[in-house]
Amino acid sequence: HWAEKTVCGHVFHLHCLLRHMNTNNTCPICRHPRPLLYDAAADSEDDSDSEDDDSDSDYSVEMEFGNLDEAEEEYE
Repeated sequence: HWAEKTVCGHVFHLHCLLRHMNTNNTCPICRHPRPLLYDAAADSEDDSDSEDDDSDSDYSVEMEFGNLDEAEEEYE
C-alpha cells in the first residue's frame, strides 16, 4: 500500500491517484490544479536563466512515497 502526497497536502493510494490523473489534472479533493507539479524555479536560488521561459519545462514532478498505513495513522 503505497501513498502519494500531493503538493496541496492530500494523501492518496498511489494507484488510485494515478488513475484519477489519467482523466483529470486536479486534486480529487480540493481541485488544486496540477497537484503533482510545482514550480521548480521558485525553489531554486539560481532561477535567473528561466525568467524568459514560460513553458511547462519549468515544472517537474514532486512525489512523496510512503506507506499508506503510516499516512492513515497520521490522520487518526
